[in-house]
Amino acid sequence: RHQRSDRGIVPSGFMDDAPNLFNPLEIAETGDLVMFGGAAPRCEEVIVSGRDVSGVNADFENVMPFALPMDYEDCDDLDDDDPDIVDDGSTYTVSGTVIRTVKISLLNRILFGTDGVGPLRIALLDECFDSQGNSGQVRSERSFDEVDLSAEGSAFTFDFDPVPNGIYYINGFIDDVTDATEERPLPGVGDLVSFRDLGPGCTKVIVNGADVTADPYPLNMIMIFDLNDM
Repeated sequence: RHQRSDRGIVPSGFMDDAPNLFNPLEIAETGDLVMFGGAAPRCEEVIVSGRDVSGVNADFENVMPFALPMDYEDCDDLDDDDPDIVDDGSTYTVSGTVIRTVKISLLNRILFGTDGVGPLRIALLDECFDSQGNSGQVRSERSFDEVDLSAEGSAFTFDFDPVPNGIYYINGFIDDVTDATEERPLPGVGDLVSFRDLGPGCTKVIVNGADVTADPYPLNMIMIFDLNDM
């Protein structure tokens, strides 16, 4: 499969090295050989402009460590038509909420030590994740030493301030096993994270001349692999 960007073709693929249990054959699952970037599936951008293109390598450098049940439509480009936004010289407040929607089973507690309690690392980005699996620039960041989301459906509110006009994306995680560092602030096995489609999930926020209350940011998955090993 491939995806189109504004600048060209973005090829991505995998070697179907293990049988699929959840998804159509064209979607990678646990055990397949894949291209992975910093925190999400990776693509190689190719620009075709009036001539053949060669020398593009698809390096399957990782083994797929998980499977997310999904459909063909989940791979489609879901970009919305965003309004034209002009910097008015003012700053505003973005109010957000993290909510735990994933169920923490007894097995999760025994294997990973996951209990829904730990430091919260939450950031406001100018881009969710690009075709290389890397996030955009951090525009604002908050850290909380201990957040208790031990009850299913529990929530925690926070603010980003000051924030100028623009389009932003909220992304973060509960460091449930408390092994993230300042040098490598990434989630690991047992942490609470947000996943959507083929990679990390974000909540989109549009700031345009007023304070904004963002849609809830759902922590809907327990990490079963360590990004520090990718």
